[in-house]
Amino acid sequence: ILAYSKLPGVHFIIHNTTQKEVATYYLRKEKSEFYERKNLYIRKPCICVSKGVEIDLCDLLDDRMKHPITTIYNPVDVALINQAAAVTPTDIMPNAILHVGKFNRAKRQDRLIRAYHAIDSEYPLVFLGNGPLFEEMKALVSELGLKNRVHFLGFRKNPYPYIKAARLMVLCSEFEGLPTVLLEALALKTSAISIDCPSGPNEILPTKNLIKVDDHNGLEDLLLAATKQPDKYKIQLPRKFLLQTVVKKYMQL
Repeated sequence: ILAYSKLPGVHFIIHNTTQKEVATYYLRKEKSEFYERKNLYIRKPCICVSKGVEIDLCDLLDDRMKHPITTIYNPVDVALINQAAAVTPTDIMPNAILHVGKFNRAKRQDRLIRAYHAIDSEYPLVFLGNGPLFEEMKALVSELGLKNRVHFLGFRKNPYPYIKAARLMVLCSEFEGLPTVLLEALALKTSAISIDCPSGPNEILPTKNLIKVDDHNGLEDLLLAATKQPDKYKIQLPRKFLLQTVVKKYMQL
Protein backbone atom coordinates (compact mmCIF):
# COMPACT_ATOMS: atom_id res chain seq x y z
CA ILE A 1 0.00 0.00 0.00
CA LEU A 2 2.70 2.47 1.02
CA ALA A 3 4.70 1.80 -2.13
CA TYR A 4 1.89 3.49 -4.07
CA SER A 5 1.04 6.10 -1.41
CA LYS A 6 1.08 9.79 -2.34
CA LEU A 7 1.61 10.84 1.28
CA PRO A 8 4.79 12.90 1.85
CA GLY A 9 7.69 11.53 3.88
CA VAL A 10 7.05 7.83 3.39
CA HIS A 11 10.18 5.71 3.87
CA PHE A 12 10.67 1.97 3.87
CA ILE A 13 12.67 0.61 6.80
CA ILE A 14 14.61 -2.51 5.80
CA HIS A 15 15.32 -4.75 8.78
CA ASN A 16 17.26 -7.61 7.24
CA THR A 17 19.76 -8.50 4.52
CA THR A 18 17.12 -8.98 1.84
CA GLN A 19 19.07 -11.31 -0.45
CA LYS A 20 20.00 -13.68 2.40
CA GLU A 21 16.47 -13.60 3.81
CA VAL A 22 14.80 -14.41 0.49
CA ALA A 23 17.32 -17.15 -0.40
CA THR A 24 16.74 -18.80 3.01
CA TYR A 25 12.98 -18.56 3.46
CA TYR A 26 11.52 -18.32 -0.05
CA LEU A 27 13.23 -21.19 -1.88
CA ARG A 28 10.13 -22.22 -3.82
CA LYS A 29 9.32 -18.69 -5.03
CA GLU A 30 12.69 -16.97 -4.84
CA LYS A 31 12.46 -15.40 -8.31
CA SER A 32 9.00 -13.90 -7.78
CA GLU A 33 9.89 -12.69 -4.27
CA PHE A 34 12.97 -10.84 -5.54
CA TYR A 35 10.93 -9.34 -8.39
CA GLU A 36 8.24 -8.08 -6.02
CA ARG A 37 10.67 -6.60 -3.51
CA LYS A 38 12.71 -4.84 -6.17
CA ASN A 39 9.58 -3.24 -7.60
CA LEU A 40 8.41 -2.12 -4.16
CA TYR A 41 11.68 -0.82 -2.73
CA ILE A 42 12.56 1.39 -5.71
CA ARG A 43 9.37 3.40 -5.17
CA LYS A 44 10.34 5.11 -1.89
CA PRO A 45 13.47 6.20 0.00
CA CYS A 46 14.80 3.34 2.13
CA ILE A 47 16.28 3.40 5.62
CA CYS A 48 18.41 0.37 6.51
CA VAL A 49 19.05 -0.69 10.10
CA SER A 50 22.75 -1.35 9.45
CA LYS A 51 25.41 -0.58 6.84
CA GLY A 52 25.45 -4.26 5.92
CA VAL A 53 21.73 -4.15 5.12
CA GLU A 54 22.32 -0.97 3.07
CA ILE A 55 25.10 -2.61 1.04
CA ASP A 56 22.92 -5.67 0.42
CA LEU A 57 19.95 -3.56 -0.70
CA CYS A 58 22.06 -1.40 -3.02
CA ASP A 59 23.42 -4.58 -4.59
CA LEU A 60 19.89 -5.95 -5.01
CA LEU A 61 18.46 -2.81 -6.63
CA ASP A 62 21.65 -2.00 -8.56
CA ASP A 63 20.99 0.63 -11.25
CA ARG A 64 17.23 0.73 -10.59
CA MET A 65 17.58 2.95 -7.51
CA LYS A 66 15.45 6.11 -7.83
CA HIS A 67 15.44 7.32 -4.22
CA PRO A 68 18.03 7.71 -1.43
CA ILE A 69 19.11 4.68 0.60
CA THR A 70 20.71 5.38 3.97
CA THR A 71 21.42 3.74 7.33
CA ILE A 72 19.85 4.67 10.65
CA TYR A 73 20.53 2.13 13.37
CA ASN A 74 17.78 0.71 15.56
CA PRO A 75 17.95 2.46 18.94
CA VAL A 76 18.47 1.02 22.42
CA ASP A 77 16.68 2.56 25.41
CA VAL A 78 19.33 1.78 28.03
CA ALA A 79 17.32 3.11 31.01
CA LEU A 80 14.22 1.08 30.08
CA ILE A 81 16.23 -2.12 29.54
CA ASN A 82 18.00 -1.78 32.87
CA GLN A 83 14.69 -1.11 34.62
CA ALA A 84 13.19 -4.26 33.09
CA ALA A 85 16.28 -6.26 34.13
CA ALA A 86 15.81 -5.42 37.82
CA VAL A 87 13.48 -8.38 38.52
CA THR A 88 14.72 -11.88 39.41
CA PRO A 89 12.83 -14.78 37.76
CA THR A 90 12.78 -18.07 39.68
CA ASP A 91 14.39 -20.02 36.82
CA ILE A 92 17.28 -17.63 36.23
CA MET A 93 20.74 -19.22 35.94
CA PRO A 94 23.57 -16.85 36.87
CA ASN A 95 26.87 -17.10 35.02
CA ALA A 96 25.34 -18.92 32.05
CA ILE A 97 26.40 -18.92 28.42
CA LEU A 98 23.26 -17.44 26.88
CA HIS A 99 21.58 -17.42 23.47
CA VAL A 100 18.39 -15.45 22.89
CA GLY A 101 16.50 -15.91 19.63
CA LYS A 102 14.00 -17.83 17.58
CA PHE A 103 14.86 -21.41 16.68
CA ASN A 104 15.02 -21.17 12.90
CA ARG A 105 17.47 -21.69 10.03
CA ALA A 106 18.98 -18.22 10.33
CA LYS A 107 19.93 -18.38 14.02
CA ARG A 108 22.01 -21.60 13.77
CA GLN A 109 21.86 -22.65 17.44
CA ASP A 110 23.41 -25.95 16.31
CA ARG A 111 26.76 -24.16 15.92
CA LEU A 112 26.71 -23.07 19.54
CA ILE A 113 25.61 -26.48 20.84
CA ARG A 114 28.46 -28.24 19.01
CA ALA A 115 31.03 -25.65 20.10
CA TYR A 116 29.82 -25.93 23.71
CA HIS A 117 30.17 -29.73 23.52
CA ALA A 118 33.72 -29.34 22.20
CA ILE A 119 34.97 -27.05 24.99
CA ASP A 120 33.39 -29.05 27.86
CA SER A 121 32.58 -25.87 29.81
CA GLU A 122 31.75 -25.80 33.52
CA TYR A 123 29.12 -23.10 32.87
CA PRO A 124 25.54 -23.97 31.81
CA LEU A 125 24.32 -23.19 28.30
CA VAL A 126 20.89 -21.54 28.29
CA PHE A 127 18.55 -20.87 25.36
CA LEU A 128 15.64 -18.42 25.44
CA GLY A 129 13.15 -18.69 22.58
CA ASN A 130 10.84 -20.95 20.61
CA GLY A 131 10.56 -21.77 16.92
CA PRO A 132 10.28 -24.46 14.26
CA LEU A 133 13.69 -26.01 15.02
CA PHE A 134 13.20 -26.13 18.80
CA GLU A 135 12.70 -29.92 19.00
CA GLU A 136 15.52 -30.54 16.54
CA MET A 137 17.96 -28.63 18.76
CA LYS A 138 16.76 -30.50 21.85
CA ALA A 139 17.40 -33.75 20.01
CA LEU A 140 20.93 -32.61 19.13
CA VAL A 141 21.59 -31.84 22.80
CA SER A 142 20.43 -35.35 23.76
CA GLU A 143 22.53 -36.91 21.00
CA LEU A 144 25.65 -35.16 22.34
CA GLY A 145 24.92 -36.17 25.94
CA LEU A 146 24.40 -32.59 27.15
CA LYS A 147 20.88 -32.80 28.62
CA ASN A 148 22.02 -31.99 32.16
CA ARG A 149 24.09 -28.97 31.07
CA VAL A 150 21.96 -27.32 28.36
CA HIS A 151 18.70 -25.68 29.36
CA PHE A 152 15.81 -24.62 27.10
CA LEU A 153 13.70 -22.06 28.96
CA GLY A 154 11.35 -21.20 26.09
CA PHE A 155 10.13 -17.73 25.15
CA ARG A 156 10.41 -14.97 27.75
CA LYS A 157 8.59 -11.68 27.25
CA ASN A 158 11.23 -10.04 29.42
CA PRO A 159 14.64 -11.58 28.61
CA TYR A 160 16.63 -8.78 30.25
CA PRO A 161 17.15 -10.32 33.73
CA TYR A 162 18.59 -13.42 32.04
CA ILE A 163 20.90 -11.33 29.87
CA LYS A 164 22.08 -9.27 32.85
CA ALA A 165 22.84 -12.40 34.89
CA ALA A 166 24.64 -14.19 32.04
CA ARG A 167 28.37 -14.72 31.92
CA LEU A 168 28.36 -14.39 28.16
CA MET A 169 25.92 -13.66 25.31
CA VAL A 170 26.60 -15.57 22.08
CA LEU A 171 25.27 -14.92 18.57
CA CYS A 172 25.91 -17.64 15.96
CA SER A 173 23.57 -16.65 13.12
CA GLU A 174 23.85 -17.34 9.41
CA PHE A 175 22.69 -13.78 8.74
CA GLU A 176 21.15 -10.82 10.57
CA GLY A 177 19.97 -7.30 9.89
CA LEU A 178 21.06 -5.63 13.11
CA PRO A 179 21.20 -8.15 16.00
CA THR A 180 19.34 -6.41 18.82
CA VAL A 181 20.37 -9.02 21.40
CA LEU A 182 23.99 -7.87 21.11
CA LEU A 183 22.97 -4.26 21.74
CA GLU A 184 20.86 -5.31 24.72
CA ALA A 185 23.76 -7.30 26.17
CA LEU A 186 26.05 -4.27 25.91
CA ALA A 187 23.37 -2.05 27.48
CA LEU A 188 23.31 -4.46 30.44
CA LYS A 189 27.14 -4.63 30.60
CA THR A 190 27.18 -8.32 29.66
CA SER A 191 30.08 -9.64 27.59
CA ALA A 192 29.16 -10.70 24.06
CA ILE A 193 30.75 -12.57 21.16
CA SER A 194 29.41 -13.30 17.70
CA ILE A 195 30.02 -14.91 14.36
CA ASP A 196 30.79 -12.10 11.91
CA CYS A 197 27.78 -12.89 9.75
CA PRO A 198 26.13 -10.49 7.32
CA SER A 199 25.20 -8.11 8.73
CA GLY A 200 25.51 -6.03 11.89
CA PRO A 201 27.85 -7.81 14.32
CA ASN A 202 30.99 -6.05 13.03
CA GLU A 203 29.19 -2.71 13.34
CA ILE A 204 28.58 -3.42 17.05
CA LEU A 205 31.53 -5.48 18.32
CA PRO A 206 35.31 -5.11 17.90
CA THR A 207 37.30 -7.69 15.94
CA LYS A 208 38.44 -9.55 19.07
CA ASN A 209 34.79 -10.38 19.87
CA LEU A 210 34.09 -11.79 16.40
CA ILE A 211 34.61 -15.11 14.61
CA LYS A 212 35.05 -15.21 10.85
CA VAL A 213 32.18 -17.02 9.09
CA ASP A 214 34.51 -19.54 7.45
CA ASP A 215 36.56 -20.22 10.62
CA HIS A 216 35.21 -23.66 11.56
CA ASN A 217 37.03 -23.87 14.91
CA GLY A 218 36.79 -20.17 15.67
CA LEU A 219 33.60 -20.38 17.69
CA GLU A 220 35.06 -23.09 19.93
CA ASP A 221 38.26 -21.11 20.52
CA LEU A 222 36.55 -17.79 21.22
CA LEU A 223 33.83 -19.38 23.33
CA LEU A 224 36.45 -21.02 25.53
CA ALA A 225 38.49 -17.80 25.87
CA ALA A 226 35.44 -15.62 26.59
CA THR A 227 33.98 -17.95 29.22
CA LYS A 228 37.33 -18.01 31.04
CA GLN A 229 37.86 -14.22 30.87
CA PRO A 230 34.50 -12.56 30.11
CA ASP A 231 35.65 -9.12 31.26
CA LYS A 232 38.19 -9.10 28.43
CA TYR A 233 35.26 -9.16 25.97
CA LYS A 234 33.09 -6.61 27.72
CA ILE A 235 32.65 -3.36 25.78
CA GLN A 236 30.67 -0.17 26.12
CA LEU A 237 27.56 0.36 23.99
CA PRO A 238 28.56 2.72 21.13
CA ARG A 239 26.78 6.08 21.14
CA LYS A 240 25.44 5.56 17.61
CA PHE A 241 22.91 3.07 19.03
CA LEU A 242 21.61 5.30 21.83
CA LEU A 243 17.98 6.39 21.67
CA GLN A 244 18.85 10.10 21.65
CA THR A 245 21.26 9.68 18.72
CA VAL A 246 18.78 7.74 16.59
CA VAL A 247 15.86 10.09 17.33
CA LYS A 248 17.92 13.04 16.07
CA LYS A 249 18.62 11.22 12.82
CA TYR A 250 14.93 10.51 12.25
CA MET A 251 14.04 14.10 13.06
CA GLN A 252 16.50 15.24 10.38
CA LEU A 253 14.49 13.37 7.73
